[in-house]
Amino acid sequence: MKLPSTIRFRLTGLVVVCMLPAILGLPAFVYDGYTKERNQLERSSIQTARALVLAVDRELSSAMAAARVLATSPYLASNNLATFHKEAKVVLSQGHGSNIVLSDEAGRQILNTLLPIGEPLPSFGDDRAGSGGDIRRVFETGQPLVSNVF
Repeated sequence: MKLPSTIRFRLTGLVVVCMLPAILGLPAFVYDGYTKERNQLERSSIQTARALVLAVDRELSSAMAAARVLATSPYLASNNLATFHKEAKVVLSQGHGSNIVLSDEAGRQILNTLLPIGEPLPSFGDDRAGSGGDIRRVFETGQPLVSNVF
């Protein structure tokens, strides 16, 4: 079979031959771009996660330091809970958390900065999942504890 030798046929053939490498290389180019973008997104996500972990750790450390300082309050030692409540509110206003709860060993709340002094306070006790063990551990070790955060 003889191929036509017209100028139109030759130009069409030339265009097809010139475009063939681009058509065949396009999937590889798209795959390469996708791979690079995905890797960049992974690196960026890891950096963001690390920055968030550092920020959360910094906030928790700050809150624990403030709690340790509050634990040495003379108002707490003298059982002056009204003044301690005010002192705790001042600490919270400086960005060291959103609430301070003072509990006894059985899990009964003695003070809660979300509620005014004299309001009835909820009791968590040992029946609440995890809190009874956490409170017991704080009283046994004398060390602050950060509970599971969700």
